[in-house]
Amino acid sequence: MTRDHFLIHFVRRGRGTFRTGGRTRQVAGGQCFLIFPDTPAQYRADDEFPWSYSWIGFTGPALAETLKGWGLTPDAPVLSFDDTCRAFYYMEEIMESRWDIPGTEWRVIGNLLKILGELERFACSGRQADQDSHVQKALKYMDRNYTRPIGFADIVDHVCLERSYFSRLFREKTGETLRDYLHRYRMDKAMELLLATSYSIEIVARSVGFRDPLHFSRNFKKQTGYSPSEYRKKGTG
Repeated sequence: MTRDHFLIHFVRRGRGTFRTGGRTRQVAGGQCFLIFPDTPAQYRADDEFPWSYSWIGFTGPALAETLKGWGLTPDAPVLSFDDTCRAFYYMEEIMESRWDIPGTEWRVIGNLLKILGELERFACSGRQADQDSHVQKALKYMDRNYTRPIGFADIVDHVCLERSYFSRLFREKTGETLRDYLHRYRMDKAMELLLATSYSIEIVARSVGFRDPLHFSRNFKKQTGYSPSEYRKKGTG
């Protein structure tokens, strides 16, 4: 079944299943799920612990883009909320509206906007934490694997995000591109090894993920202004 409008369900308690886009999700109290226009969706309550929810339908220009900006899409339609969520209160006010009283339509629109405000509040706060966790996951992966010849594709595959999106996210969070960060990190580790050990340049190169010592030396000089041998002599002399 498809609809020509958005439909959101805020689950108070209990649980159930929500299927859309070929994927079935478990939804429980403290979560809401969003059905997008012209998108087939099915949902049902759990037999043992059926859910109780409040729902509202709405539409409007450019809403899909607005929701996408909050991280809500047909592929990511479920959101968690906590006890501070006021959406239930605003929906109750809408249901109790008396349409014979002047100004009711505007009060309903106002409450709908407040519901969308709650949606944005929880979507963006959760998204921020999620973004930070993805960046931290990438940083830990580089720290544990810089000695191997890993590259951009390996890191992005590890965090399981679309490449261009994660590139923008990483730069936004760290101030560096992913490639620049990995390159600088390797050079920093190489500088440490050159000063703290007597390893050959070839071993230092391999220890920071370079198969070719000559390629490593060129990159090192470009980064520091010194060849690896010059840097070691300068730092230990």
